[in-house]
Amino acid sequence: MPVAHREASLVYDFGRTRIKVLCNPPLIAFTKLDSARDTRVMTFIDAPLLESALGKKLDGFVLRASDANRQPTPELISTLEESEKHAADYHRPQRIGEVFFNNWD
Repeated sequence: MPVAHREASLVYDFGRTRIKVLCNPPLIAFTKLDSARDTRVMTFIDAPLLESALGKKLDGFVLRASDANRQPTPELISTLEESEKHAADYHRPQRIGEVFFNNWD
């Protein structure tokens, strides 16, 4: 299975804000960057300042935390490619964000 997404870590606001920017074109999402936590656990967040700063430069759209944390529907799963459907069936993601931004092998 190909790499599910790309990510970059950002620190801004004079070091007070640490986040990951996740990209699985055309979707973009933001998560907390916490080195003490399991890197496979994603805490989706909204980053309105970063979104507005990057929004015009990115070719995609941001998946808001409220949407990323929703439970995936059978209709959404049915739109995936066969290998992704198989992985989703095996891993049983609990949130939409986990479907699009995952670390499944």
